[in-house]
Amino acid sequence: MARPIKKGIDYFPLDVDFLSDIKIRKIMRACGSGSIPILISLLSNIYRDEGYYVAWDEDTAFLVADEVGTSEGSVEELVKKAIQVGFFDKTLFDNENILTSKGIQKRYKIAAYKKTNNAILKKYSLMTTETEFSTSETKKNGVSDDGNGVFDDESTQSKEKKRKVNKTKVNKDSKPRQNKFDEAQLSLANHLLNKILENNPDSRAAKHVDSWANTFRLMMEIDKRTIEQITYLIDWSQQHPFWRTNILSADALRKQYDRLVVLIKTEHEESKNKRQKTSGRKEVLPDWMDNPEVLPPKPQQVHTKSQEELDREVAEMKRKLKEAR
Repeated sequence: MARPIKKGIDYFPLDVDFLSDIKIRKIMRACGSGSIPILISLLSNIYRDEGYYVAWDEDTAFLVADEVGTSEGSVEELVKKAIQVGFFDKTLFDNENILTSKGIQKRYKIAAYKKTNNAILKKYSLMTTETEFSTSETKKNGVSDDGNGVFDDESTQSKEKKRKVNKTKVNKDSKPRQNKFDEAQLSLANHLLNKILENNPDSRAAKHVDSWANTFRLMMEIDKRTIEQITYLIDWSQQHPFWRTNILSADALRKQYDRLVVLIKTEHEESKNKRQKTSGRKEVLPDWMDNPEVLPPKPQQVHTKSQEELDREVAEMKRKLKEAR
């Protein structure tokens, strides 16, 4: 025995502007927010059973009410309002006691264009011709070849596949993300370039200026470095006999930042007295060098007693022991 041919469809489109439709708004204003599940239940019954209409009687009202958990009176009032505002066709309701509309029939024809039994009964048809829908629209939806189950290319799985394909195309075709540096960060990059060129006029680092500016942006936004701090380290590193051959990019400066600051302070402390004796001049470091957030805290100095003090303490201890005897 042949399997009975299914009349209805498994999916129906629900427009994203469904709630913005003037007819829906009028229904909601008259019947309340609980009217939406009733409408969706009615549409589901229409598309699932006959595909483009449902017979309206007491049983239909009961089934819909039972499905959404409301009273049959609420369903009946909503149907009356839906007919009044033109959501369902009034003529066919009065003459044939069915719920349908031209929009419902058009969506059914689009979704079921491959079904072998997708014809609409002439007495129920609100379309001027059987071909009153565009061929391009039918290609957006598909129906299995056995004429029963309907699948929608806009289903969740299909949309997910489409998103993945589009994402892949964007990744392949789009240009790299533009850097978001400002004039100050670009100025730092040019300053580093000039210092490098002073040491090596043949350097080809000019092509990296934009990338360096973006690195300086990261240093300021993420590492919380200031323009003064970055400028100082650029100048110091490019004057140092060792580091000017190693700090040849903004990335290198960022990577070695903490190490350079520690080195600057260490060298300053070690040579401070020597410079004062030879030249009488005291070199002053920037105020931020003493900021505890920039460098680890200085080790506490341990007070060392003189030999004379130690001798006096030993003599005092011996005297107290002698007296105790």
